[in-house]
Amino acid sequence: MSDSRELALRLAIYLECGGVTSISTGDTYKQYCIELNNQLMSLEPELRKRGRREGRKLIRDAPGLEKAAGHLVPVLSLTPPLRRNSDLRSEQRKRRMTLWLAKTKTCPVCRMWGGYPKKCWESFEIADAVRRRQGDPDLRVYQCSAMPQYFHLGHVRVRRESVPVSDHIHS
Repeated sequence: MSDSRELALRLAIYLECGGVTSISTGDTYKQYCIELNNQLMSLEPELRKRGRREGRKLIRDAPGLEKAAGHLVPVLSLTPPLRRNSDLRSEQRKRRMTLWLAKTKTCPVCRMWGGYPKKCWESFEIADAVRRRQGDPDLRVYQCSAMPQYFHLGHVRVRRESVPVSDHIHS
C-alpha cells in the first residue's frame, strides 16, 4: 500500500468517525488526501478530535487499516490512463502551430496531416530561417505547387528507385 493511499484511508476513517461522509474525487491518492484533509480541517476542533480518537481505536481493533477503512477510498490504478498516439501528435502539432508568428499566412490550397492549413512564407530566406529555428534536421523548404510565389516547410519523401522484379528471379 502506498503512503498516500494509507494517508487517504486514515483521513477517510477520521471523517467517518467524526460523523461526516467523505466526498472525494480525483485521479490520484494525493488529490484524495488534499480533499479529505480540507474536509477534516473544516470540522470544528472538538469534532475533529473525536473523529481522530475513534478512528485510531477502530484501526487498532481491526486487523489493519485496509480492513478498517478500505471501503471508504476507492482503489486507483497506479498507471496513468493511456493516450492514443494520434491525440499526442495532434496536441504536438497544435502546440507547434502556436509557436508560428501570428502574421504568418496560411495557404488556401495546401493542407497538412489532420486537415490543418499549411503555413506559407513569401521568400525562401524567411522560410529557411523558420526551418532552422524548428530544430528538425529532416525539415525542408519547398515551393508551393498551387501558389509559386510562396514557400512551405515540410518533410520531403525520399524517392527510391524501383527494381524490376525479373532481376530478383533466379533461374
